[in-house]
Amino acid sequence: MSPHASPLSLQLGLNWHLHDSGPIIDMINHSCDANTAVGWDDFTLRSITRIAPGQEVTINYCATEEVLCHPFFCDCGNVNCYGYVDGYRYLSLDRKRTIVDTTSRYLIQAYG
Repeated sequence: MSPHASPLSLQLGLNWHLHDSGPIIDMINHSCDANTAVGWDDFTLRSITRIAPGQEVTINYCATEEVLCHPFFCDCGNVNCYGYVDGYRYLSLDRKRTIVDTTSRYLIQAYG
């Protein structure tokens, strides 16, 4: 646990970030239309769409952090791509609604 976000952290509260200690999270990239999400009850990675053999496993970083420590321009190729990925705080209300089922409870409580 740490008060600071990292490229591999999950935000659980204000200044409370769970940092990865294993190699799997290193292989999961962002997509604005992710195929997996964090199970916030037990911190497991769960499929939210069908993942074909050989398909990249992705997660929406905006569902896990209020403000990313390293924002970036997205190239996920999704028709609804955010373009610039900087965290949940900066998403429009409509975009927040599309990821509500996969978003950190803290972020939902803090921002609705």
